[in-house]
Amino acid sequence: MEFRELSDSEWELIKPLLPPRARVGRPRADNRMVLNGILYVLLTGCRWMDMPIRHGHYSTAFRRLKRWQGEGVWSRMLEALMGMGHSKGKLCPEVVAVDGTTIEAGKGEREMVGYDGHRHRKGSKVHVAVTAESLPLSIVIGPGDEHDGMRLVEVVDGIRVKRGIGRPISRPEEVYADSAYDPRRVRAYLRLRGIKAKANIPLNPRNRRKPKKAWKTIRVRWGSL
Repeated sequence: MEFRELSDSEWELIKPLLPPRARVGRPRADNRMVLNGILYVLLTGCRWMDMPIRHGHYSTAFRRLKRWQGEGVWSRMLEALMGMGHSKGKLCPEVVAVDGTTIEAGKGEREMVGYDGHRHRKGSKVHVAVTAESLPLSIVIGPGDEHDGMRLVEVVDGIRVKRGIGRPISRPEEVYADSAYDPRRVRAYLRLRGIKAKANIPLNPRNRRKPKKAWKTIRVRWGSL
């Protein structure tokens, strides 16, 4: 994917959402420069050590990424940007699509890691709910060996779009997904919340198989044989 640095207008939106500089201690690297470095690695898929030096040292960008993740900065940023997009009419959470993919785990990674037999890959499975414009609304991560249908409820429950007045929008009108998200409990959950999905999620024949009949025990007296 082609990388493009943040424009001045984009930076003005994001700048207030990042932690301010510390008033005491050693001056830290510029947030805008480091954020561009983080985005470069995530978008191009290169190694951290291959990050261009104009974005600072790669170890600084990696530590900043992890620290902001631990502090909840990325989640708050996504929530704030979704609210801005909705207020400007650029984000419509009424129709949502859910899908997932497996990201290969790096060396030594153990948390949320499993072998995805379908994709023949060991890693973590990322489930995302997006709008019709492909804008993310909710992101959930699970182990790679987990069935896709296990996380749809969590992904839809994670949708929270702030608006100027009233409660956040948390219930889409329609949900689209592939047949991997067809378990009965998922359809029951969507019906309970009044979310249209019957025709939007194809039926998976594997989930409609009748259980095999068990062996029936018959008592026989020896004298009757």
